[in-house]
Amino acid sequence: MLNSSYFITLYFLLFLISCTAFAIPDDEKTASVTTNNNNNPATDATDNANNAKTNPSPALADKSLPKSEKQQNAEKKDASPSKKHKSTDATTPAEQKSPLVKIKDADDFCFFLPSEPNQEVAPTEDYGVAHCTSNDVVKGNKVFPDGFITKMHYNKTSTYVQVTGYLDSEKYGLLANDEGGQYDNHNKGKPIGAKCDGYPHFVNLVEPANQRFCIRCCEFKADCNTGRSQYGCINVIPGDYSDAELVERVFGDVINQEKHMDSSPSLQHQVDALVELASQSTTDSKKMKAEWQMFIQQLQSTYPSETDNLSRASQTTDWFTTVPQWWHFLTQLSVQIHNNEEE
Repeated sequence: MLNSSYFITLYFLLFLISCTAFAIPDDEKTASVTTNNNNNPATDATDNANNAKTNPSPALADKSLPKSEKQQNAEKKDASPSKKHKSTDATTPAEQKSPLVKIKDADDFCFFLPSEPNQEVAPTEDYGVAHCTSNDVVKGNKVFPDGFITKMHYNKTSTYVQVTGYLDSEKYGLLANDEGGQYDNHNKGKPIGAKCDGYPHFVNLVEPANQRFCIRCCEFKADCNTGRSQYGCINVIPGDYSDAELVERVFGDVINQEKHMDSSPSLQHQVDALVELASQSTTDSKKMKAEWQMFIQQLQSTYPSETDNLSRASQTTDWFTTVPQWWHFLTQLSVQIHNNEEE
């Protein structure tokens, strides 16, 4: 039988072994293994190879493993410029100045003209330049030459505002025989990006041959008809195209010549006959226009030096659509002739 001293000795040895095992930290165990391996180059190479297989470095991992679509999109998003910081290398559309016209009142308004003198209106519509009656209407716009606008009529309704009237083509260098063209904001606009201040739509015609202009800015597209440019101001923008001062001046010159031509027909008598025709219930506007044109042609034949002026005076009646308009105009003309002949 074993004695008790034997068991005590065995128990003591087992106790020492267990204490030694638990007393060594993991990092010291690893350091011990590494230290031992450093003494053997062959072992180092083998261990490094094994470590590379099981624990690849971040750089190797990026090259060997394909990136997911989510990762790629995230990287692109990070690399793209922030929306809060816009690039200043190029001018954005919002920063570009759009061609702008404006109708404030009878004295303050703008409309488009060819960019240079001696240009036809229609072929250069895309490059039209806004001009105003003064620098204060639209900052940066050009100003009409002195004497360019000879007559204007301003009209504002709840849905549109317009100016109609006449101009002196020579003051800007517009071509005398140019039938004109139309500026508007249909599609991309003519000129491109053109706008009327305060209104979503506008249409603007310039007719050098008729010495006429017109512009209307509208709340609704239906009031700014951009599809009838060939019909001219009077049909696209109905309004007041009268010019009593021009008519008075032209017929005053005719009267002065008449006084030295005893054989010429009486101007007063001819106009009074037209007034009588306009007073008849069976007369329509078409008949009045035809009779008026015959009267003007006769005057041009009698007074050839006044041919152009008589044409301009006659154009101020082109907008008449009713017999009362003719009657009112001819009655005033008759009074004017009577007063001038008595002077």
